[in-house]
Amino acid sequence: MVPVAIICSLALFWASASAQFFGGVPRLSRSATPLPYGPLPGADLVLVQVAFRHSRRASFLNDPYYLTEATYSGCQLTYPGFNLTLVSEINGGAPPPLSDLNRLPMPSDGLCLEGWLTPKGYLVAQELGQFLRSRYVSDSITPRLLDNAWNPKHVWAHTTTYHRTTNTLRGVISGMFPNEAATSTKLIAHAVNSTYEYMYSTGSYCPPLKPLFKLQENLTVTKLALDKAQRAAAAKVMKVLKLGPVNASMFSTAPGDCGQASAAPCWIPLYDKLASMQANDDPWPSGVTPELFGTISKQAVQALALMEAPPPEDCLLTPSNCTANLAAAGAGSLIWRLVENMIRRRDGVCGVAGFNATNGCPSHPKMVLYAGHDNTSLDLLRALGQPVPSQWPPFANHLEFELWRERDSRKLKVRVLFQGVPLLISGSYVNSFANFKAFLSPYIVTQQQHQDMCWPGTSGK
Repeated sequence: MVPVAIICSLALFWASASAQFFGGVPRLSRSATPLPYGPLPGADLVLVQVAFRHSRRASFLNDPYYLTEATYSGCQLTYPGFNLTLVSEINGGAPPPLSDLNRLPMPSDGLCLEGWLTPKGYLVAQELGQFLRSRYVSDSITPRLLDNAWNPKHVWAHTTTYHRTTNTLRGVISGMFPNEAATSTKLIAHAVNSTYEYMYSTGSYCPPLKPLFKLQENLTVTKLALDKAQRAAAAKVMKVLKLGPVNASMFSTAPGDCGQASAAPCWIPLYDKLASMQANDDPWPSGVTPELFGTISKQAVQALALMEAPPPEDCLLTPSNCTANLAAAGAGSLIWRLVENMIRRRDGVCGVAGFNATNGCPSHPKMVLYAGHDNTSLDLLRALGQPVPSQWPPFANHLEFELWRERDSRKLKVRVLFQGVPLLISGSYVNSFANFKAFLSPYIVTQQQHQDMCWPGTSGK
């Protein structure tokens, strides 16, 4: 059971998010003021790992919810700033192909391709970088974690292979180190083939789990159809937007909450369409009001909750420990990396978890960046004991995993921040590393376990 204090604190945070945040990032001026969660007394910050969602993007067009002729212009294949170069995380060699660049060349009219990071999205990514600079590069934490000048040995980065994530990462680093961004300094980031991506739910790609996850999605559709409030919301939304019945086969990417010839909207892609329009200051279709959008958002999150954190009686992944199994299948490989990187820092072992360097050990990074997607945040929050939020995680939302070392005892402490606000984990805002690791142990999936679970009998990636 999730403690009431956690539910209340996170619910209050989400309720006030729209007033405090711009695009999911704390509002910052050019002289960014650090948030008032400073150093731990008598301790030094030795490592921070940041997992963040990509920033604002163009919506996906190839589905029945192309509700308007709205377009997004000004997108660039690569935005100005650091010169990002992808390499394979497996061997440091040639990177995997990017997942959404198969529609090049760019349109002659300069419009954004679907799913691409928009110019507004790149600005928000830079703003996230400014926040990280204010906290980890400036003197807000003494001694500061990172040097004022860019040092590639101190920052290691991973990204999924999409335009929106690679360019969000570029924007974040450029916001952190603006002087080097102005001279297009080289930035090496690491990626894996999408089949083996650990920033996505394992259920999306793991062959043995795919059928079970699909059954979980179908059960979600059935539960939603029986809900009286959901039916009333569906009737209202479909009337205002003049929507007819749709089914999963009508979408370029089938949404999990969409049944066959459903009498209700497919809430998640409908929300996604309107949220993308809102994030890029594009007008909503006629009839859509903030109240109606709130209804759609609520239903989308409810659908998500039934898929991501269902009650035990509705869970097909070991009902006795449903949340743990879903979280492990979702972010288990990422959680292993977060914990293992802390162990490496404690023991003085160089490199990062899961990275097979071919030329010896490259560095002892002080900051590790993971650029991912909305389910990255949701899976991590669930594993950290937080409830499914009442609103969808915003673009460019971010979690910081801070590792502190006490000067006298040399003991390690862990603090986790979401959107710059410390999370209450296992009843405390600061945990010993031993307690933090024990709390997350049910969700950890090592690289070898992931391999054995999804591709048994193969030689590896």
